[in-house]
Amino acid sequence: MSIRSCFLKSFNFFDESETLIYEGGGGLIAVSKDFKWVINASDNTLNPTLFDIKGGGKTSISSGGHKKKITSLSSSFYDNVFASGDESGFLRLWNCDTFDSIGGLQVFDSSSIDAITLICLDLGHLMSLKRTKFVPPLDGYCETYIREKFCSVEHFIPCEQSKVNNYEENYDLDWQNMLAVCIPPGAIEDENVDNSQLPHKYPCCGKAKANFVPDGRLLNLLELPASRLFRFKREDGEILPDEANCEKEGIPVAFAQFTIQTLRLNVERLKTLRLAVIKKIEEELDFYDDGIIDPTVIEKQVASEYFDNGKENYPRFFTTIRWALSKGAEDHLLDISYLG
Repeated sequence: MSIRSCFLKSFNFFDESETLIYEGGGGLIAVSKDFKWVINASDNTLNPTLFDIKGGGKTSISSGGHKKKITSLSSSFYDNVFASGDESGFLRLWNCDTFDSIGGLQVFDSSSIDAITLICLDLGHLMSLKRTKFVPPLDGYCETYIREKFCSVEHFIPCEQSKVNNYEENYDLDWQNMLAVCIPPGAIEDENVDNSQLPHKYPCCGKAKANFVPDGRLLNLLELPASRLFRFKREDGEILPDEANCEKEGIPVAFAQFTIQTLRLNVERLKTLRLAVIKKIEEELDFYDDGIIDPTVIEKQVASEYFDNGKENYPRFFTTIRWALSKGAEDHLLDISYLG
């Protein structure tokens, strides 16, 4: 059995001397601003341990910690606060002076927080977080995750129209006519896929559209502009046309409304899921807001955590998150050259 250890040394560049400050268990370490504590999180630990650099003692935090293994640590340059993130995506802030948790937040959905850069100004918090996890693709209509065993192919123009037109257009095999969508009745979370009592009386997405033949009123999601055409109600998660953006893009508001109604994007289960996303975004913004930092800066920072560089699949309810993060989201999407 191999045992990993960690060494922390200070170097004097004038006389080239060095001093051993800390020697202990391996894993993750950070140093408090006052240079009094070394914070350590060894393999598989759920709570950080603080080592007194001068006194030699240690304090193990026994309560208010994580439920999953700690995967990242970072200390503040401005006050005695440090942050820890775990493999479930939960973030917690700690006070080095009192050993108390300042607060915690579920930042990512089951995604490990792999790196934290923490800045604190009078206990106002601004962080950069990184994660590593495969994010499933999204349903082309409702923006829930679709899984390999729980998805279907939606033909925007029904395949039957190929026969009607004597196969002048083969809609069956036209890639630009295909969308990946969730299984009927639509918008079902992972934990409910085996539920025999699924709400089949209230389908959405492809099941609700059925064999409707697009006549120009139903928006083709493969042809939408990069602008956000929909907005949401904070009270219940209802999706609505964004009149200003629709008019700006030359899309009739009535067409956006028709799309919502035809795909039944306001069934209660979808509204409930979107409302939870909106509430979570509001909690994150409140968590970071100290009354000093420009709210748009915070929105953009949170948007960067959700959308990253745009090279991977976007998170579920992308448009809802985009709307909730307002100008900050639009600024970040502009930075990463989002094209829709």
